[in-house]
Amino acid sequence: MKRIYLINLLVLSFVLSMPLQAQPFLAKVKTRHQSRIHKIEFGKKASLLPDSIERYNLIHNTNQYQQNAYSTEIPVFDANGLLIEEVKYNHTSFPAKVKYVYNYKNGKEFGSEYHEWDAAMSEWEPKSKYEILWDHKGVDSADLSYEYNPIAQDWELVSMYVYPITYDAQNRPESVEYKDYDFQLDDWVYYERIRFYYSGNDTLPTEVYVDEYDNGYYTEVIHATGVKWELGFSGNVDIDLPSLYTGYEWDGANWNPSFYDSTVINNSNDYYRLSHSWDTVSAQFELTASEKFLYNTQGELTYTDYVDWSAGVADTNYVRLDSFYYGSSGELLKHVSLNYSNTLGTPYVYGYYEKYYYSTSGINRLTNKELGFYPNPIQSQGLVTLKGEDYQVIQLHSLDGKTYALSRNEQNQIQMPKLETGVYLLCARNSAGIIYQAKIQVR
Repeated sequence: MKRIYLINLLVLSFVLSMPLQAQPFLAKVKTRHQSRIHKIEFGKKASLLPDSIERYNLIHNTNQYQQNAYSTEIPVFDANGLLIEEVKYNHTSFPAKVKYVYNYKNGKEFGSEYHEWDAAMSEWEPKSKYEILWDHKGVDSADLSYEYNPIAQDWELVSMYVYPITYDAQNRPESVEYKDYDFQLDDWVYYERIRFYYSGNDTLPTEVYVDEYDNGYYTEVIHATGVKWELGFSGNVDIDLPSLYTGYEWDGANWNPSFYDSTVINNSNDYYRLSHSWDTVSAQFELTASEKFLYNTQGELTYTDYVDWSAGVADTNYVRLDSFYYGSSGELLKHVSLNYSNTLGTPYVYGYYEKYYYSTSGINRLTNKELGFYPNPIQSQGLVTLKGEDYQVIQLHSLDGKTYALSRNEQNQIQMPKLETGVYLLCARNSAGIIYQAKIQVR
Protein backbone atom coordinates (compact mmCIF):
# COMPACT_ATOMS: atom_id res chain seq x y z
CA MET A 1 0.00 0.00 0.00
CA LYS A 2 1.30 3.39 -0.94
CA ARG A 3 2.77 5.53 1.84
CA ILE A 4 3.02 9.29 1.74
CA TYR A 5 4.69 11.65 4.14
CA LEU A 6 2.64 13.10 6.91
CA ILE A 7 0.41 16.08 6.22
CA ASN A 8 -2.35 16.49 8.79
CA LEU A 9 -4.14 18.80 11.15
CA LEU A 10 -2.66 20.32 14.25
CA VAL A 11 -4.63 21.01 17.36
CA LEU A 12 -4.09 24.53 18.70
CA SER A 13 -6.26 25.46 21.70
CA PHE A 14 -9.02 27.97 20.98
CA VAL A 15 -7.99 28.77 17.37
CA LEU A 16 -8.44 27.19 13.97
CA SER A 17 -5.53 25.08 12.77
CA MET A 18 -4.74 24.13 9.20
CA PRO A 19 -2.72 21.35 7.48
CA LEU A 20 1.05 21.62 7.75
CA GLN A 21 3.84 20.41 5.50
CA ALA A 22 5.57 17.29 6.80
CA GLN A 23 8.35 17.92 9.28
CA PRO A 24 11.68 16.03 9.06
CA PHE A 25 11.03 13.81 12.09
CA LEU A 26 7.53 12.85 11.04
CA ALA A 27 8.52 12.53 7.39
CA LYS A 28 10.80 9.72 8.50
CA VAL A 29 7.97 8.09 10.40
CA LYS A 30 5.71 6.47 7.82
CA THR A 31 2.58 6.87 9.89
CA ARG A 32 -1.02 6.31 8.85
CA HIS A 33 -1.62 6.56 5.13
CA GLN A 34 -3.96 9.33 4.05
CA SER A 35 -6.62 7.26 2.29
CA ARG A 36 -9.41 9.07 4.06
CA ILE A 37 -11.43 11.24 1.75
CA HIS A 38 -10.47 14.85 2.35
CA LYS A 39 -13.40 16.92 3.50
CA ILE A 40 -13.75 20.57 4.33
CA GLU A 41 -13.69 21.33 8.04
CA PHE A 42 -16.09 23.87 9.51
CA GLY A 43 -17.32 24.51 13.02
CA LYS A 44 -14.71 27.20 13.59
CA LYS A 45 -15.11 30.28 15.77
CA ALA A 46 -18.34 31.95 14.55
CA SER A 47 -19.03 28.71 12.68
CA LEU A 48 -21.14 30.00 9.80
CA LEU A 49 -21.82 27.11 7.45
CA PRO A 50 -21.93 27.68 3.67
CA ASP A 51 -24.69 26.56 1.30
CA SER A 52 -22.31 26.10 -1.63
CA ILE A 53 -18.65 26.37 -2.60
CA GLU A 54 -17.16 27.29 -5.99
CA ARG A 55 -13.60 26.31 -6.87
CA TYR A 56 -11.47 27.76 -9.68
CA ASN A 57 -8.00 26.76 -10.86
CA LEU A 58 -5.35 29.29 -11.80
CA ILE A 59 -4.28 29.13 -15.45
CA HIS A 60 -0.53 28.55 -15.18
CA ASN A 61 1.62 31.69 -15.22
CA THR A 62 -1.36 33.99 -15.73
CA ASN A 63 -3.69 36.01 -13.53
CA GLN A 64 -6.74 34.23 -14.90
CA TYR A 65 -8.80 31.43 -13.38
CA GLN A 66 -10.99 28.77 -14.90
CA GLN A 67 -13.59 26.43 -13.44
CA ASN A 68 -12.30 23.31 -11.78
CA ALA A 69 -13.79 20.05 -13.15
CA TYR A 70 -15.75 19.69 -9.91
CA SER A 71 -16.04 23.41 -9.32
CA THR A 72 -19.43 23.45 -7.58
CA GLU A 73 -19.82 21.81 -4.20
CA ILE A 74 -22.96 21.57 -2.07
CA PRO A 75 -22.26 20.67 1.58
CA VAL A 76 -24.91 19.37 3.98
CA PHE A 77 -24.54 19.71 7.76
CA ASP A 78 -26.40 18.21 10.68
CA ALA A 79 -27.80 20.18 13.63
CA ASN A 80 -24.40 20.11 15.36
CA GLY A 81 -22.55 21.52 12.36
CA LEU A 82 -20.99 18.21 11.33
CA LEU A 83 -20.48 17.77 7.60
CA ILE A 84 -22.57 14.74 6.69
CA GLU A 85 -22.66 14.99 2.88
CA GLU A 86 -20.91 16.72 -0.03
CA VAL A 87 -22.15 16.70 -3.61
CA LYS A 88 -19.68 17.89 -6.25
CA TYR A 89 -20.87 18.74 -9.76
CA ASN A 90 -18.62 18.01 -12.74
CA HIS A 91 -18.78 20.71 -15.41
CA THR A 92 -16.39 19.13 -17.91
CA SER A 93 -16.47 15.34 -17.89
CA PHE A 94 -18.08 12.12 -16.62
CA PRO A 95 -19.56 11.46 -14.10
CA ALA A 96 -21.78 14.51 -13.88
CA LYS A 97 -21.68 14.54 -10.10
CA VAL A 98 -20.21 12.62 -7.18
CA LYS A 99 -21.24 12.37 -3.54
CA TYR A 100 -19.36 11.85 -0.28
CA VAL A 101 -21.25 10.70 2.81
CA TYR A 102 -19.72 10.94 6.30
CA ASN A 103 -20.81 8.85 9.27
CA TYR A 104 -20.46 9.77 12.96
CA LYS A 105 -20.94 8.25 16.36
CA ASN A 106 -21.27 10.56 19.35
CA GLY A 107 -19.92 13.41 17.25
CA LYS A 108 -16.84 11.54 16.00
CA GLU A 109 -16.39 10.40 12.41
CA PHE A 110 -16.02 6.66 11.96
CA GLY A 111 -16.42 6.27 8.19
CA SER A 112 -17.24 7.72 4.80
CA GLU A 113 -18.64 6.56 1.46
CA TYR A 114 -18.06 7.67 -2.12
CA HIS A 115 -20.84 7.51 -4.75
CA GLU A 116 -21.08 8.42 -8.45
CA TRP A 117 -24.26 9.48 -10.24
CA ASP A 118 -25.59 6.95 -12.77
CA ALA A 119 -27.45 9.11 -15.28
CA ALA A 120 -28.93 6.12 -17.12
CA MET A 121 -30.45 4.69 -13.95
CA SER A 122 -31.05 8.10 -12.33
CA GLU A 123 -29.56 6.91 -9.05
CA TRP A 124 -26.43 7.07 -6.96
CA GLU A 125 -24.01 4.18 -7.45
CA PRO A 126 -21.77 3.28 -4.46
CA LYS A 127 -18.07 2.98 -5.33
CA SER A 128 -15.89 2.91 -2.23
CA LYS A 129 -16.15 3.05 1.53
CA TYR A 130 -13.79 3.85 4.38
CA GLU A 131 -14.15 2.88 8.04
CA ILE A 132 -12.24 3.83 11.18
CA LEU A 133 -11.99 1.47 14.16
CA TRP A 134 -11.37 2.75 17.69
CA ASP A 135 -9.71 1.18 20.69
CA HIS A 136 -11.26 0.99 24.17
CA LYS A 137 -10.31 4.63 24.79
CA GLY A 138 -12.02 5.85 21.64
CA VAL A 139 -8.69 6.49 19.88
CA ASP A 140 -8.33 5.61 16.18
CA SER A 141 -6.62 2.21 15.82
CA ALA A 142 -7.39 0.90 12.30
CA ASP A 143 -8.43 2.04 8.82
CA LEU A 144 -10.47 -0.26 6.58
CA SER A 145 -11.09 0.37 2.88
CA TYR A 146 -13.82 -1.27 0.81
CA GLU A 147 -14.86 -1.35 -2.85
CA TYR A 148 -18.44 -1.98 -3.91
CA ASN A 149 -19.11 -5.13 -5.96
CA PRO A 150 -22.19 -4.38 -8.12
CA ILE A 151 -22.61 -8.05 -9.07
CA ALA A 152 -22.69 -9.30 -5.49
CA GLN A 153 -24.26 -5.99 -4.41
CA ASP A 154 -22.04 -5.93 -1.38
CA TRP A 155 -18.89 -4.28 -0.04
CA GLU A 156 -15.53 -6.07 -0.40
CA LEU A 157 -12.66 -5.35 1.99
CA VAL A 158 -9.58 -4.35 -0.05
CA SER A 159 -7.18 -2.92 2.53
CA MET A 160 -6.68 -3.00 6.27
CA TYR A 161 -4.19 -0.70 7.98
CA VAL A 162 -3.81 -1.18 11.74
CA TYR A 163 -2.00 1.00 14.28
CA PRO A 164 -2.89 -0.15 17.82
CA ILE A 165 -1.71 1.92 20.78
CA THR A 166 -0.51 0.31 24.01
CA TYR A 167 -0.82 2.16 27.32
CA ASP A 168 1.31 2.09 30.46
CA ALA A 169 0.13 1.61 34.07
CA GLN A 170 -0.70 5.33 34.25
CA ASN A 171 -2.91 5.17 31.17
CA ARG A 172 -0.41 7.07 29.01
CA PRO A 173 0.30 6.08 25.37
CA GLU A 174 3.36 3.83 25.48
CA SER A 175 3.80 2.68 21.88
CA VAL A 176 2.03 2.48 18.54
CA GLU A 177 2.74 -0.12 15.85
CA TYR A 178 1.94 0.26 12.16
CA LYS A 179 1.10 -2.68 9.91
CA ASP A 180 -0.89 -3.62 6.80
CA TYR A 181 -2.67 -6.86 5.98
CA ASP A 182 -1.49 -8.37 2.67
CA PHE A 183 -4.45 -10.26 1.21
CA GLN A 184 -2.29 -12.05 -1.36
CA LEU A 185 0.16 -13.33 1.24
CA ASP A 186 -2.63 -13.75 3.79
CA ASP A 187 -0.33 -12.26 6.41
CA TRP A 188 0.56 -9.02 8.17
CA VAL A 189 3.25 -6.68 6.82
CA TYR A 190 4.94 -4.68 9.59
CA TYR A 191 6.43 -1.22 9.04
CA GLU A 192 7.49 0.61 12.16
CA ARG A 193 6.87 1.18 15.84
CA ILE A 194 6.92 4.43 17.83
CA ARG A 195 7.72 4.38 21.56
CA PHE A 196 7.07 7.20 24.03
CA TYR A 197 9.09 7.86 27.19
CA TYR A 198 7.96 10.08 30.07
CA SER A 199 9.69 11.88 32.91
CA GLY A 200 8.20 10.82 36.24
CA ASN A 201 4.44 11.32 36.34
CA ASP A 202 4.34 13.71 33.37
CA THR A 203 1.46 13.15 30.96
CA LEU A 204 3.45 14.36 27.93
CA PRO A 205 6.42 12.30 26.65
CA THR A 206 9.82 13.97 26.47
CA GLU A 207 11.49 11.32 24.31
CA VAL A 208 10.33 9.40 21.25
CA TYR A 209 11.95 6.38 19.57
CA VAL A 210 11.15 5.11 16.08
CA ASP A 211 11.86 1.45 15.34
CA GLU A 212 11.98 0.06 11.80
CA TYR A 213 10.81 -3.49 11.12
CA ASP A 214 13.03 -5.75 9.04
CA ASN A 215 13.36 -9.56 8.83
CA GLY A 216 11.24 -10.21 11.87
CA TYR A 217 12.93 -7.68 14.18
CA TYR A 218 12.57 -4.03 15.18
CA THR A 219 15.67 -1.83 15.06
CA GLU A 220 15.94 1.66 16.54
CA VAL A 221 16.49 4.17 13.74
CA ILE A 222 15.39 7.54 15.18
CA HIS A 223 15.62 9.04 18.66
CA ALA A 224 13.96 12.40 19.36
CA THR A 225 14.85 14.18 22.61
CA GLY A 226 13.64 17.31 24.39
CA VAL A 227 10.18 16.78 22.89
CA LYS A 228 7.46 19.31 23.74
CA TRP A 229 3.80 19.32 22.69
CA GLU A 230 2.46 22.87 22.86
CA LEU A 231 0.04 22.05 20.05
CA GLY A 232 -1.41 18.94 21.70
CA PHE A 233 -0.52 15.26 22.01
CA SER A 234 -2.09 11.86 21.43
CA GLY A 235 -0.73 8.39 20.75
CA ASN A 236 -1.41 8.98 17.05
CA VAL A 237 1.48 11.36 16.44
CA ASP A 238 0.18 12.20 12.97
CA ILE A 239 -2.71 14.05 14.64
CA ASP A 240 -0.72 16.20 17.06
CA LEU A 241 2.76 17.19 16.00
CA PRO A 242 5.46 17.89 18.56
CA SER A 243 6.33 21.58 18.84
CA LEU A 244 9.99 21.04 19.76
CA TYR A 245 12.42 18.15 19.35
CA THR A 246 15.97 17.24 18.41
CA GLY A 247 16.33 14.12 16.31
CA TYR A 248 19.17 11.63 16.03
CA GLU A 249 19.59 8.80 13.51
CA TRP A 250 21.32 5.47 14.14
CA ASP A 251 24.05 4.54 11.64
CA GLY A 252 24.60 1.06 13.07
CA ALA A 253 27.17 2.19 15.59
CA ASN A 254 26.33 5.68 16.84
CA TRP A 255 23.49 8.15 17.25
CA ASN A 256 24.16 11.13 14.98
CA PRO A 257 22.37 14.52 15.04
CA SER A 258 19.97 14.75 12.12
CA PHE A 259 17.19 17.30 12.56
CA TYR A 260 15.83 19.94 14.88
CA ASP A 261 12.34 21.46 14.73
CA SER A 262 10.72 24.15 16.83
CA THR A 263 7.41 26.00 16.98
CA VAL A 264 7.27 29.62 18.14
CA ILE A 265 3.88 30.78 19.43
CA ASN A 266 3.32 34.52 19.84
CA ASN A 267 0.90 36.12 22.29
CA SER A 268 -1.39 36.99 19.38
CA ASN A 269 -1.73 33.24 18.59
CA ASP A 270 0.40 33.64 15.46
CA TYR A 271 2.94 30.86 15.27
CA TYR A 272 5.91 29.73 13.23
CA ARG A 273 7.38 26.30 12.56
CA LEU A 274 11.10 26.13 11.85
CA SER A 275 12.77 22.98 10.49
CA HIS A 276 16.52 22.39 10.65
CA SER A 277 18.85 19.70 9.34
CA TRP A 278 22.32 18.83 10.59
CA ASP A 279 25.12 20.13 8.39
CA THR A 280 28.17 17.87 8.69
CA VAL A 281 30.54 20.53 7.28
CA SER A 282 29.69 23.28 9.76
CA ALA A 283 28.74 20.73 12.46
CA GLN A 284 25.59 22.63 13.35
CA PHE A 285 21.87 22.72 12.55
CA GLU A 286 20.87 24.84 9.56
CA LEU A 287 17.40 26.16 8.77
CA THR A 288 15.85 24.22 5.88
CA ALA A 289 12.16 25.24 5.95
CA SER A 290 9.85 27.70 7.68
CA GLU A 291 6.09 27.98 7.99
CA LYS A 292 4.12 30.97 9.20
CA PHE A 293 0.51 31.06 10.47
CA LEU A 294 -1.17 34.43 11.07
CA TYR A 295 -4.54 35.03 12.78
CA ASN A 296 -6.84 38.05 13.04
CA THR A 297 -8.17 39.45 16.31
CA GLN A 298 -11.10 37.02 16.14
CA GLY A 299 -8.73 34.05 16.17
CA GLU A 300 -9.39 33.20 12.51
CA LEU A 301 -6.54 31.99 10.32
CA THR A 302 -5.83 34.61 7.65
CA TYR A 303 -2.49 33.66 6.10
CA THR A 304 0.04 30.83 5.89
CA ASP A 305 3.24 30.40 3.94
CA TYR A 306 5.87 27.70 3.45
CA VAL A 307 9.42 28.60 2.35
CA ASP A 308 12.50 26.44 1.79
CA TRP A 309 15.85 27.75 3.07
CA SER A 310 19.44 27.04 2.06
CA ALA A 311 22.63 28.39 3.63
CA GLY A 312 20.61 30.92 5.63
CA VAL A 313 18.86 32.33 2.55
CA ALA A 314 15.21 31.86 1.58
CA ASP A 315 14.98 29.59 -1.46
CA THR A 316 12.32 30.96 -3.80
CA ASN A 317 12.41 27.86 -5.99
CA TYR A 318 9.36 26.73 -4.07
CA VAL A 319 6.97 28.88 -2.01
CA ARG A 320 3.42 28.06 -0.93
CA LEU A 321 1.01 30.81 0.13
CA ASP A 322 -2.55 30.53 1.46
CA SER A 323 -4.81 33.47 2.27
CA PHE A 324 -8.25 33.38 3.95
CA TYR A 325 -10.87 36.14 3.79
CA TYR A 326 -13.84 36.54 6.17
CA GLY A 327 -17.10 38.47 6.30
CA SER A 328 -18.32 40.78 9.05
CA SER A 329 -19.94 37.86 10.92
CA GLY A 330 -16.81 35.72 10.81
CA GLU A 331 -17.94 33.61 7.85
CA LEU A 332 -15.20 32.33 5.52
CA LEU A 333 -15.70 34.01 2.14
CA LYS A 334 -12.67 33.02 0.10
CA HIS A 335 -9.55 30.86 0.29
CA VAL A 336 -6.70 31.52 -2.18
CA SER A 337 -3.86 29.01 -2.48
CA LEU A 338 -0.79 29.74 -4.66
CA ASN A 339 2.37 27.73 -5.29
CA TYR A 340 5.48 29.24 -6.85
CA SER A 341 8.24 27.04 -8.22
CA ASN A 342 11.34 27.62 -10.31
CA THR A 343 12.61 24.41 -11.86
CA LEU A 344 15.74 24.75 -14.01
CA GLY A 345 15.24 28.51 -14.18
CA THR A 346 11.66 28.34 -15.49
CA PRO A 347 9.18 30.12 -13.18
CA TYR A 348 5.90 28.33 -12.68
CA VAL A 349 2.83 29.46 -10.77
CA TYR A 350 -0.19 27.29 -10.04
CA GLY A 351 -2.99 27.33 -7.53
CA TYR A 352 -6.71 27.79 -6.98
CA TYR A 353 -9.25 29.79 -5.08
CA GLU A 354 -12.50 28.81 -3.37
CA LYS A 355 -15.53 31.05 -2.81
CA TYR A 356 -18.07 30.26 -0.08
CA TYR A 357 -21.73 31.24 -0.41
CA TYR A 358 -24.24 31.61 2.42
CA SER A 359 -28.01 32.03 2.48
CA THR A 360 -29.21 35.50 3.45
CA SER A 361 -31.45 34.10 6.16
CA GLY A 362 -31.38 31.13 8.46
CA ILE A 363 -27.61 30.77 8.49
CA ASN A 364 -26.69 27.76 10.57
CA ARG A 365 -24.67 29.34 13.38
CA LEU A 366 -23.13 27.09 15.98
CA THR A 367 -23.06 28.62 19.44
CA ASN A 368 -20.03 28.14 21.63
CA LYS A 369 -20.91 25.62 24.31
CA GLU A 370 -19.44 25.25 27.74
CA LEU A 371 -17.83 21.92 28.46
CA GLY A 372 -20.12 19.81 30.64
CA PHE A 373 -18.65 17.58 33.33
CA TYR A 374 -18.96 16.57 36.98
CA PRO A 375 -17.99 16.80 39.80
CA ASN A 376 -16.59 20.28 40.30
CA PRO A 377 -14.56 20.92 42.47
CA ILE A 378 -12.49 17.73 42.43
CA GLN A 379 -9.65 16.19 44.39
CA SER A 380 -6.16 15.73 42.94
CA GLN A 381 -6.02 12.51 40.86
CA GLY A 382 -9.82 12.35 41.01
CA LEU A 383 -12.23 11.09 38.34
CA VAL A 384 -14.17 13.50 36.11
CA THR A 385 -17.11 12.40 33.97
CA LEU A 386 -17.74 14.26 30.71
CA LYS A 387 -21.26 14.96 29.52
CA GLY A 388 -22.59 14.55 26.00
CA GLU A 389 -20.02 14.58 23.24
CA ASP A 390 -17.40 12.02 22.23
CA TYR A 391 -14.37 14.29 22.31
CA GLN A 392 -11.23 13.59 20.29
CA VAL A 393 -8.61 15.63 22.15
CA ILE A 394 -8.81 16.55 25.84
CA GLN A 395 -6.34 18.79 27.65
CA LEU A 396 -6.00 20.44 31.05
CA HIS A 397 -4.21 23.80 31.31
CA SER A 398 -2.80 25.27 34.51
CA LEU A 399 -2.48 28.99 35.17
CA ASP A 400 1.32 28.70 35.12
CA GLY A 401 1.30 27.37 31.55
CA LYS A 402 1.50 23.60 32.05
CA THR A 403 -0.49 21.35 29.70
CA TYR A 404 -1.72 17.86 30.59
CA ALA A 405 -2.89 15.47 27.86
CA LEU A 406 -5.90 13.50 29.10
CA SER A 407 -7.84 10.49 27.85
CA ARG A 408 -11.21 9.02 28.80
CA ASN A 409 -12.30 5.48 29.51
CA GLU A 410 -15.35 3.60 28.22
CA GLN A 411 -17.53 5.31 30.87
CA ASN A 412 -16.51 8.73 29.49
CA GLN A 413 -14.43 9.35 32.62
CA ILE A 414 -11.08 11.12 32.90
CA GLN A 415 -8.44 10.19 35.45
CA MET A 416 -6.89 13.48 36.56
CA PRO A 417 -3.12 13.61 37.21
CA LYS A 418 -1.56 14.67 40.49
CA LEU A 419 -2.37 18.39 40.72
CA GLU A 420 -1.71 21.28 43.04
CA THR A 421 -4.67 23.08 44.62
CA GLY A 422 -6.04 25.78 42.32
CA VAL A 423 -8.11 26.62 39.25
CA TYR A 424 -7.46 24.92 35.88
CA LEU A 425 -8.96 25.16 32.40
CA LEU A 426 -10.37 21.90 31.00
CA CYS A 427 -10.59 21.88 27.19
CA ALA A 428 -11.90 19.37 24.66
CA ARG A 429 -12.27 19.31 20.88
CA ASN A 430 -14.89 17.35 18.94
CA SER A 431 -14.60 16.00 15.39
CA ALA A 432 -16.13 19.20 13.95
CA GLY A 433 -13.16 21.13 15.31
CA ILE A 434 -15.16 22.96 17.98
CA ILE A 435 -13.29 23.72 21.20
CA TYR A 436 -15.26 23.35 24.46
CA GLN A 437 -13.85 24.69 27.70
CA ALA A 438 -14.71 25.20 31.37
CA LYS A 439 -12.92 26.08 34.59
CA ILE A 440 -12.34 23.28 37.08
CA GLN A 441 -11.24 23.70 40.69
CA VAL A 442 -8.87 21.30 42.44
CA ARG A 443 -9.01 21.13 46.25
